[in-house]
Amino acid sequence: MKRYYLCLCVLLCSTSVWAQNFAKQTPKADSIQDEVRAALDAVDQSSTVPAVQATVQAPVEPSVKVEPTPVAVAVQEPVVPAPQAATPAVSETVKLPTDLKASGVDWAERYKDQPYVALVNEYQTTVKPDWSYEETYHARIKIQKDEAKDLGKWPIYYNKSRDAVIDIKAHVENPDGRQYSTVNVEDLPVYDDAPMYQDLRMKVISLEQVGVGSIIEVTVRSTTTHKEIPNQFWGEILYPAIPTKRASHTFIIPDDKQLELKSYRVDYKPLVEKSDGKTKYTFAFEETAPLPVDEELMPPLQDVLGAMYLSTMHDWKDVADWYRELVRKSTIDDSEITVRTLGLIKGKKSQQEKARAILEFLQDNFRMIPVTFGDNTVEPHPSTEILKNRYADSKDLALLAKQMLKLAGIDANTCLYSNEYAGDPQHGLPSPSVFSSVLLQVHLDNKVYYVDPALKGYDFGHLPSSYDNATLLIIGDTEYAFDHIPVGSPDEHAMISKADVTMNPDGSAEYRVHIKLPAETSQSFKKSWAGYTDQEKDQFFLNLEKNFAKDGKIIDRQIIGLDDRYAQIEFEFRYQAVAAYPVVNDMILIKEEDQADLPEFVTPSRVYPIFLPNNSLIKNTNTYHLPDGFKVGTLPPSYSLSLEIMDASVTYQQKDQIVQVDSTYATKRCSIPIERYTQVKDFRKELAKKSEQYIILKRSSDLSPEAKSFMNK
Repeated sequence: MKRYYLCLCVLLCSTSVWAQNFAKQTPKADSIQDEVRAALDAVDQSSTVPAVQATVQAPVEPSVKVEPTPVAVAVQEPVVPAPQAATPAVSETVKLPTDLKASGVDWAERYKDQPYVALVNEYQTTVKPDWSYEETYHARIKIQKDEAKDLGKWPIYYNKSRDAVIDIKAHVENPDGRQYSTVNVEDLPVYDDAPMYQDLRMKVISLEQVGVGSIIEVTVRSTTTHKEIPNQFWGEILYPAIPTKRASHTFIIPDDKQLELKSYRVDYKPLVEKSDGKTKYTFAFEETAPLPVDEELMPPLQDVLGAMYLSTMHDWKDVADWYRELVRKSTIDDSEITVRTLGLIKGKKSQQEKARAILEFLQDNFRMIPVTFGDNTVEPHPSTEILKNRYADSKDLALLAKQMLKLAGIDANTCLYSNEYAGDPQHGLPSPSVFSSVLLQVHLDNKVYYVDPALKGYDFGHLPSSYDNATLLIIGDTEYAFDHIPVGSPDEHAMISKADVTMNPDGSAEYRVHIKLPAETSQSFKKSWAGYTDQEKDQFFLNLEKNFAKDGKIIDRQIIGLDDRYAQIEFEFRYQAVAAYPVVNDMILIKEEDQADLPEFVTPSRVYPIFLPNNSLIKNTNTYHLPDGFKVGTLPPSYSLSLEIMDASVTYQQKDQIVQVDSTYATKRCSIPIERYTQVKDFRKELAKKSEQYIILKRSSDLSPEAKSFMNK
């Protein structure tokens, strides 16, 4: 059977991790991934609405950071769990690959094939007695490949309500010795279609004559009146993202500010110098390597590289208290909000029904602005303004949702959210900048749920796998606590399929297929499908027929669940395919596809542990109806393999002229140390070997021992 699953999923759900699994649910005669990709060009491949981003990317961290002021709402009788921390994916102290001199390797020679490298990357931040601060950023970036020439457009992000960019110097040095100064600096809004967020701006430096061998040098000075939390300061020192010859982060702090330092999984220390009532902390890196992004199934970078934190706050209570006060000021009693809420919940009996009505109203009538909570602080907007404008970022939408739920008699706590791969904030020091968005902890009918008000199509108790084990700072009336979103079970991220295959003596076949997609893929499919024209929808099915039925045709098709907000998508297909299975002399060969959604692990060794963050399940039943005059010559043995990363089983059964193959692949969240990498490689090889077995159908004459021996090799 052809890989029509891949075509379906990739055409409309290409950004989902399940797109990889979707390819593997049916028996197949040959691999036609190239044909699939050709088919994709005929229709729009987008499956999700991408976050709005600036048109240019900085090669290194911008000098003026845009760090948002979070918004929350008052909390009633919170269910606040006891603090807990996730187990890191890496257990020992990180040794950073920063000293290449000791091995005699020339740094420039080692990284000459990188698109660009940083020769210098320096920050200096000076905190004043009134908690304002000045920052100077200086970078020298060498362009080594054509694809890096776009760095001639250099953005500097800032918040005009509290930041001022007071000086910019930039030029290009070319290999011939000529220098070219800045041609133009534009001052642009980051979100030009969202007036509530107009304080977020960027200055874009345009540099000409940037080519291979050029060195871009940029120096930016800025001032900031205050951090988001008054009378506090914090920062995070990260390992450089690109190969860097010399990098430094310098902080000059008045001695009365009582700065605290904390390192996570690293043992490097800053240079500390004291003079004139100030302390200067310098964190330096020399001749660094690129970030380790080559390995499959990497742990979170916080666990791989570690980090250093500094803060004048010593307790997360400071963050919770500050946020709580912002909530109080921004939640405005308003008759329009009250009337709207009462209208939405009219006739609804249970708390779930009421909450669902409120959340669906917000999701269907508000445009989401992808302002990242931790990087783009703006003052929280009044709930009346949010309702009037009908657009919001995550914190503003959570604010309005919380207020409306309260009017409906439903308690909800505001939760500051940090994805697992962004790191657990508890490993660092108190800071609001480590959180990326805002969720709610909602109390419904004596049960507690974590809810993202912006997340359409996920009912209570269901979230995408990307939310698994995310860290939440839950803020109550007078208390706070950390918690983690529970990791979903395999059944919550399952794809179930059944295929009924009627085979013909010439290797052609007719297929009746039923597929039930997991929730994430279902929602991606719905979002894309809703944006397609009728012509594009027709083209989608034409591509299915062209690429998978080949010279055959699709006889019947049905997509179930498109109009049901929370339903998982189900496909019903019936199609005919010519030359579906190879016919060799008097034999028909059937090979089940390897459905293990694991990398091949081809590298001989690993640097970091294997980390699988989610649970998932692929369950498939293929039923083959043998053609007249054929019998089973060879039926592979059933098997079951298990390691903490996966449980896999395939069962082959025959009854009269029917062969049924049941396969189950359950991946399991785990962390496996590098010492056991060989064991994982062997497990993966064994899975691949098992999938190479053939079901051999033979005409009435017996299959020779020689043929059996050959096919079993």
